[in-house]
Amino acid sequence: MATFTQIRKSTAKAIQHGHDGRGVMAFHYAAVQDVQESPAIVVAPADRIAAEFGKAMQRGLDEWYLNIIVMVAANVTLEMAQEELDEFVSGMGDKSIRSILEDDHTVGLPDTFLTVTGVRDYGGMYKVGDVRYVGAIITVTARTSGK
Repeated sequence: MATFTQIRKSTAKAIQHGHDGRGVMAFHYAAVQDVQESPAIVVAPADRIAAEFGKAMQRGLDEWYLNIIVMVAANVTLEMAQEELDEFVSGMGDKSIRSILEDDHTVGLPDTFLTVTGVRDYGGMYKVGDVRYVGAIITVTARTSGK
């Protein structure tokens, strides 16, 4: 069984290092207001339901719902920022978060399996300090042993 903290941190680490595991593909922050560099990700609990316990008999499976907030600085033009954001939210490609998490569904955790379930709020605008960001939320379900 993996804890929610382990799931969040392992998911962020997998995304940060991308497919080849050699370089930083995105900077990870604990909260949106902490973002200082772009592109940035924040792995957080889902908005409405963060977890469901006991999904199988004898509490054999827990499900955690995550939002991966992806933010790209919109310093030059919004169109350029959206093109960079597109690389992260697309279903395939070197920067595709879905593809990265499909390559290693476990993100290095025992008895854990992640599934990217969708993208929402594409084009959302964030402002941290004087910097404007365009973003999207990638939704993920993490299943782990409940025992």
